[in-house]
Amino acid sequence: MVNKIFASVANVLKRVSKGTGLSYNELNVVVYYFIIPLTWCFLLDKIFRATLPNNGWLNVWFRGFCWM
Repeated sequence: MVNKIFASVANVLKRVSKGTGLSYNELNVVVYYFIIPLTWCFLLDKIFRATLPNNGWLNVWFRGFCWM
């Protein structure tokens, strides 16, 4: 079961990497270090009804993206 989930996620990342021009590894870093933590911030935002985690994470993400 885990192998099927990993294979399907890897296939999606490979397809998206072809469309964006990023390599599979670069896209993996973007998804797992930026997008997934951002979803956790959105969840915390909904739970605590505060926008501080989202604004802070978006600021860090934007600065890091511009630095690349």
